[in-house]
Amino acid sequence: MMIALCIALIIIDRITKILTINLLKPVDSVVLIPKVLSLTYVENKGAAFGIMQNARWIFVVVTIAVLVALCVYIVKTKPQSKLFKWSAALIGAGAIGNLIDRICYGCVVDMIQATFIDFPVFNFADCCIVVGTWLLCLYILIKKDE
Repeated sequence: MMIALCIALIIIDRITKILTINLLKPVDSVVLIPKVLSLTYVENKGAAFGIMQNARWIFVVVTIAVLVALCVYIVKTKPQSKLFKWSAALIGAGAIGNLIDRICYGCVVDMIQATFIDFPVFNFADCCIVVGTWLLCLYILIKKDE
């Protein structure tokens, strides 16, 4: 079930990025809700918030290492927690989505811009990673209490 979720999330991420490249790149930006939300084409050659620009292969290697570590952990421990499985699927899908960009385009394609705050442009894969990380933190807190 979680593999299917992971694959579905990767497909959604790919579709949003392909549409962004084909439809948004030529016009640069489209306002969806004035002063709240825009779609803006950005090529991010760094990590979160644009840090470590042009370190593409470092990010590729680190992402692959994290994905391998996650898979090894899952195979060895066979976690039963649905919360952990959801978090792993979200983090894995987001990591794979951005990894595909780095390998294919040399950068991560971002498009979601919250214009009501000063915040970097992000993408669907980033959302998956953030939500998955929060769920993982919750899982760790709950497991610690057990």
